[in-house]
Amino acid sequence: MRRGVCKIVSNDKASEPGGAGVYTVTERIFDAADDWTWSDASAEPRLLNARAHDVNNCPTGYAGQIVPFFQVVDARGEVETIIDVSGSSATVLMQISGSTAIGAANTGPGSSTVEWTYSADEVTESVSTSGVLSYATVSGGVSLTNKLINLRETGNRSVSSGGTYGNGVAYDDLDDATITGKLAPIPTNCVVEARLLYDSTGALWGSFAEPNAVQDITCD
Repeated sequence: MRRGVCKIVSNDKASEPGGAGVYTVTERIFDAADDWTWSDASAEPRLLNARAHDVNNCPTGYAGQIVPFFQVVDARGEVETIIDVSGSSATVLMQISGSTAIGAANTGPGSSTVEWTYSADEVTESVSTSGVLSYATVSGGVSLTNKLINLRETGNRSVSSGGTYGNGVAYDDLDDATITGKLAPIPTNCVVEARLLYDSTGALWGSFAEPNAVQDITCD
């Protein structure tokens, strides 16, 4: 039985009956003679848009993710392709492109917003010889529109006088007799490590954890 590396083409959780951990994959081919490059398989007998199952029925694999595979013979005597999503990274770098206020979360001082959903695109990072980091959008990578959430904001909408927000700032410190202010969303172009997950409908979401800054500080 063969083993190797493949790329997830699609997560078939939503379309397959009992489909948690079911994927479509294409094998990746390594070419040591061509500058050590990888490319997608283009013809059989390599895996080409083939059905695969995760070894642990893990449902969080995403299109474009590179994972190891191996093949086994099932109880019917048929060859099945097994992948290991959890054995590879389900965390990607994403650059935030925008934020949208959650209407039900306008519970901060002066009815200010305390929770947002974010849009972002997957990026890769590189570093120059002088130590300067730069980022580039991944072609065909993960792109989320209002489906990226900040775990440090979770529960902020229930915070009131006497409570503390996820960034460690007390509500009363933003709404007292001398100083007022409000939480700021994570800014555009900020790069975060996002953990990918699927909701009950099979839609892809991401989560990250970064503290919110405070903005619009005024002295009364």
